[in-house]
Amino acid sequence: MIALGDGAVNVNLVAPAEVRPKLQRLLLIAVGVGVILGMFFGINFSWWVGVIVALVIAVPLVVIAVAGMRRNQSIDGTVLTSRSGPTRVVDLATADSVTITVNRSRVDQAMLRADNVAVTLAVYSGERGRELPIDAVAALERGLRAADTLARHEVIEPRADDAAADAGPGDGRADGPASLTELAGLLKAHLRAEAMGTPLAERPLHKAIQATGAGHAGTAVTSAQVREITE
Repeated sequence: MIALGDGAVNVNLVAPAEVRPKLQRLLLIAVGVGVILGMFFGINFSWWVGVIVALVIAVPLVVIAVAGMRRNQSIDGTVLTSRSGPTRVVDLATADSVTITVNRSRVDQAMLRADNVAVTLAVYSGERGRELPIDAVAALERGLRAADTLARHEVIEPRADDAAADAGPGDGRADGPASLTELAGLLKAHLRAEAMGTPLAERPLHKAIQATGAGHAGTAVTSAQVREITE
């Protein structure tokens, strides 16, 4: 099921235009260094040694640069597309798993994960941080709500996150992953906080990271945590 919206919205934490010039310079440097060293070893040893050295030096850096320049993530309706190495496409409405996960270390991260596609929502370090632009967060919030509506109409048996959305606070599901509707609610609350100029440390995504405790990596935000943050 592919649900198309009015157009794709970029959901890159760092815009490709910001990093492309650096990656282009890396590409030129990699080729230049590879050629120079290849010629040096080719002249002093043999041509095949020069070719091997050039390839060993240049190819990994060229691959990194090309992949970086190609990298782009977008959402169109409920469909997330991620391009870097391979192109990965996932529909939020039919994904096996859709969660917001957090990584806590020297740099804290909040990410929206849908199967094998991960979109970085925010990165925090101390009192500083970087968050997705408002239009990107809004597009993800709309996509999650639309996906929940589509899933409820398309799937005969309730999905796990649909059941969680209908569950009450006392039915034993509070510690399970948040539902699509709850994830959308978290992003909506974050949008509201950002629009009001709320300090980073008091915004919902930052609170979601702090709610997991120290030393946790790839932990999914639970239904109970979302309710605590958004209520």
